[in-house]
Parts: sequence; structure tokens; C-alpha cells
Amino acid sequence: MPAVRFICLANSQKLGGRCIAGLCVDGRGWIRPVGPSSTGELYLRHYRLQDGSEPQLLDLVEVDLDRSAPETHQPENFLISGNRWRLIERPASRRYLRLLESHLVQEPKLFGNYSDRVASDTFTDNPAECSLVLVQPENLRWNIDEFEGRRKTRAFFKLGVRHYDLAITDLLWKRRLRHLSVGTHALTEAGLEGDERILLTISLEEPFEGYCYKLVAAVITMPT
Repeated sequence: MPAVRFICLANSQKLGGRCIAGLCVDGRGWIRPVGPSSTGELYLRHYRLQDGSEPQLLDLVEVDLDRSAPETHQPENFLISGNRWRLIERPASRRYLRLLESHLVQEPKLFGNYSDRVASDTFTDNPAECSLVLVQPENLRWNIDEFEGRRKTRAFFKLGVRHYDLAITDLLWKRRLRHLSVGTHALTEAGLEGDERILLTISLEEPFEGYCYKLVAAVITMPT
């Protein structure tokens, strides 16, 4: 396959590795490069860039792919070739970032429902049309919870008239929010002014106990 250039819109935690995804600048839509394991997570040896860094949100990155590798719950998956990924622009120039506007989802229903999950057997006979969407949240807040001694970082937000409460797997933002105590916190308690334009990449993840959960794979602060 020819090399593909995409705007990085997720570099998030997946099992012991990462899930990296973005929008192709050639108009083909979303892409999620995956590794050779059965669950597709990526490790640093897979996604390290030529300068030694790793893809950051809004980077323009070029990657060589081996073949399309869709799953019934993740149609955007492409198996990587093993060649070194290449950084083209950091961040992507404005002409590329305009691509994000055309992919913003306005419909409050995400992946077919208003819940935080989709039953995995839903996709047995009807494969998912997509597993990655970009949204502009309203009334975004942070929620910190603990369950069985494990810290949970979540995002509360509205899309239209619907409220969502989704786990955050964006590692940079989990670290940015680690000073917050258990409870619900205002947007500004993450060091934001409150007038920034923020987008969220929502991803449908691997089946777990009969469900594919919706996760906030990236919190994107758009440049002014």
C-alpha cells in the first residue's frame, strides 16, 4: 500500500500499549494503524518517529501500511508495515486542520445509541460503520472516581440534549488531571481559561465482558 498521511487525533492507552488514530489528509477519512497482535495495540518500537519522539495530537504523520485489517467493531483498522513513521508537520498547518471541521459529528447519538457502551454481539451480523468520531462537547467537566483502589478519570459533557460520562484514555490528560481529588471538577481546574475550543475524539474499544465501551481517546485543545 502507498504511504498515508494523517492528522493525529488520538494517542491513548490501550492495554499495555497505545491506540493511535487520525484523519487522512487525502480525504479517505479515519484511520487507526494497528500492530500485529490480536488486539492491535501499538508499542514504541512501532510508532517512534524519525526524530525519536512519538506522535502528538495535531501532528501530521506519514506511515507505511501493509493492508486493511478491519474488525467488525473497528472498520478503520490498518496493519502497519513495520517501517519507521515520519513526522511531516508539528502541528499540522491550518490548511490541514480545516479538515477537522468537516468531520465534526453534530448528532448526539454516538455509535448508534446514547449509552456509554454498545453490546459487542450487535456487530456480529451488522458490522460497525465507524468506531471513531470527533465531537465538540458542551459543559465539559472532569470527574475523578476510585474503584477497588484504582483511580478513574472521566469526562462529563453534553452533545445536544444528551449527557455523556465516558472514561478518558488520553494519557497526557490523565496526567494533567492527576492533581484533582475524587469528585467532579470544572473545566478550568485543568489549567484552562475556559474559553478555549476543545474537541474530543471518541473511540469504540475492544469487546470486554460483552460490550464495546465508548472512550475519550483524546482531549484536543485547538489552536487559536
